[in-house]
Amino acid sequence: MDEKLGPVLRVYLNDGKTINIAADYLGAYRYEYQGSHVPLTMKVAYENKFLKVTCDNKLLFQTDKVNLSSLLSSNVKLGIAASSPKNLRYHEQFEILKLTSYDSATADMKDENDESLVAKHADALDSRDGTGAAKFLQQQQKLREKLVTHKPKADEGFSSPSSSTNEELEYIKESLDSLIILVQKNGQARLLEELSQLSNTIETISQGFGLLQDQFGTLNNKYNELSNMYKKQSDLLDNYDTTLRSFDKVLQSQLKSSDNLDSKLSTLSSYYSSSMKENSNPDLGGADSISKLKSLIYMIFLPLLALLALVALWIHRLRNDIKHSKVL
Repeated sequence: MDEKLGPVLRVYLNDGKTINIAADYLGAYRYEYQGSHVPLTMKVAYENKFLKVTCDNKLLFQTDKVNLSSLLSSNVKLGIAASSPKNLRYHEQFEILKLTSYDSATADMKDENDESLVAKHADALDSRDGTGAAKFLQQQQKLREKLVTHKPKADEGFSSPSSSTNEELEYIKESLDSLIILVQKNGQARLLEELSQLSNTIETISQGFGLLQDQFGTLNNKYNELSNMYKKQSDLLDNYDTTLRSFDKVLQSQLKSSDNLDSKLSTLSSYYSSSMKENSNPDLGGADSISKLKSLIYMIFLPLLALLALVALWIHRLRNDIKHSKVL
């Protein structure tokens, strides 16, 4: 894209020295179908100092002063070298459909052609001021910067991808108004050029919104995965709570059994004491034995009861912590 010439294909002839890409070209062919899927055919022919370059059967460059015999007599490798920005969403790309080579120049390339599109094209474009193409290039750059600026903001929430369309629609409206004014001043040829630029801009906007929709889809998928993970964690906590409740019931039943055993031991001790009082010849040694047995039983079961009480308090506190974590 040239600000003065518009969409062009330029021909250069160079011996390896540094050249000015913008000015040192031999021929410039305006390609009206840039941005579409219409292919073009470029031909390069050389034979006996005769060099000719055409595109879609239109002459770009022709001379009989180039001698490439020494180069062609050696092992020559034929190929195509080119480069293009890698960002497919904001820059136009190209594709090589076919590359064919011949041993000699074809008949159509040898035909004499007095008309040179190089001179005719240069004469026609020198009178152009270039402001229209430069203006639209600046507008495209501003729109691309606006789309790049809007992309990180879309990740801050779940707002709709169409919430920022007002500015782009306002830009399109202003562009259409400017096109009407240009049509009234310059005619249909300029209209086709500006419509092509506007079409590319609209396509860029559509691609930008497509990218935003893809990002929102990815964000929704991640949100669903996170919700499923929290649901699984909640189910695990519920199962753990149920297990603790069952364990608490078992401990409560063990505590009741310990209380019943303590009551039975107290009853047995009371009964044995009353029996000893009724006996006229009390056996002091037997009473001492019962007292020692009772003390031994208390020494064994009292720590066990205390341990069971501590376990019950720990389970109760753990259940409360689980409930609070589920609420959070």
